[in-house]
Amino acid sequence: MLLIVELLLFGTGLYLAITGKAGAWAAGKGYSAEGNQVRLAGVVLVLPLPLAFCIGVVAGIVDPDLIIVASLIEFVMVIGSAIIATFILRGARKPVGITPPVPPANIEPK
Repeated sequence: MLLIVELLLFGTGLYLAITGKAGAWAAGKGYSAEGNQVRLAGVVLVLPLPLAFCIGVVAGIVDPDLIIVASLIEFVMVIGSAIIATFILRGARKPVGITPPVPPANIEPK
């Protein structure tokens, strides 16, 4: 089950990191986000899968009984990266469909 969540986060993070755009599905209903903060959130979402693999390999080599500890670390990494990416995207998002007010162009002084 954790592998499925990690693969979903990896795919989402890869998409965000490559495109630099987050639609309403990632930024929230009625919002979108673009730019380097979205790419940073994508990198944060990609990190748990390779890090969990490295931690699992090292724990398996050092002591096979440490696999349970590695699984707990993996779980914390997945939850932590999702929370961090959510905060990054919340800071980068902008409302969709709301145009800023434009002042009249031909205002003359009295």
